[in-house]
Amino acid sequence: MAEGLRLAHNTLVGAGVRDRIKLVAAGKVYNGFSLVRTLANGADLCNAARAFMFSMGCIQALKCNQNTCPTGLTTQDPRLNSGVDITNKSVRVNNFHRATVDSAAEIIAAMGLTRPEDVTGEHLWKRENGIHVKSYSDMHTSYLPILEKNQLIDGTAKGKINEWWNGGKELMVEMGD
Repeated sequence: MAEGLRLAHNTLVGAGVRDRIKLVAAGKVYNGFSLVRTLANGADLCNAARAFMFSMGCIQALKCNQNTCPTGLTTQDPRLNSGVDITNKSVRVNNFHRATVDSAAEIIAAMGLTRPEDVTGEHLWKRENGIHVKSYSDMHTSYLPILEKNQLIDGTAKGKINEWWNGGKELMVEMGD
């Protein structure tokens, strides 16, 4: 998701339309840090599904599509879902959501920022190869450079993304983490 989100974000910036389009990201958003990381990669907001299923008591029995979920969460079978206590589950989901948002807010505040929309790839850093440290903005610059507004439109973007934009060749992206 990170590379795709970065590509979408930078393409919209480079085309000069990023301020008119919101990016919603879903995938591996399960705690405060993963939420902030997704914002740093260009998302305006995040969806989370699996983590909320866990907060309700999902055990990943992988029977969702068979209508035989042993926890009763993903079934219409009255015999299986009769034990689901909605009051209890709603409290658990609310507590998980509150803790996730509070954790993200603490991380954002620790960065010296006051709003989630201020988070960029320059605010997060990752250790690569055990030694080298790079910002999220610098991690994929060889194939997904950070673009300035309208760089794709005015032709000033450099590298593979400009060739891809102009139809010269496919944008081959090495998959990272």
